[in-house]
Amino acid sequence: MMFVQFMVSAVAICFTLYQLTEANDSLQIIGWTSFMFSALMQTFYFCWFGDAAKVKSLDISNMVYNSDWANLSNDARKMLVIIMARSLTPVEITSAYILPLNLESFKGSKSDSMTTNCKDQRLYT
Repeated sequence: MMFVQFMVSAVAICFTLYQLTEANDSLQIIGWTSFMFSALMQTFYFCWFGDAAKVKSLDISNMVYNSDWANLSNDARKMLVIIMARSLTPVEITSAYILPLNLESFKGSKSDSMTTNCKDQRLYT
């Protein structure tokens, strides 16, 4: 479901950029700009929290190491070692196992939208 939402937002951004280039009066420009801003914010919302989850997951091993692990039992220490080993791979929220939702994806989707819009402009002119 998140993949569909992300893709619909990307298509809306492309469509809106095209409509902005075709707008004639300032009222249309204001309307399409506000619509594009809302689509960008919706996409940014997903990517921001996906990036926050990734960053926090990378801090788990440091948090475990800085805890009071020396006073724990051997079994608890073994579990902490396993937790630290598993936390070396960051948690990544993906959209349909295809697109990772992080700030790099947001920058990429934004530049892809701009590139597509420029190609469409050359095609129709």
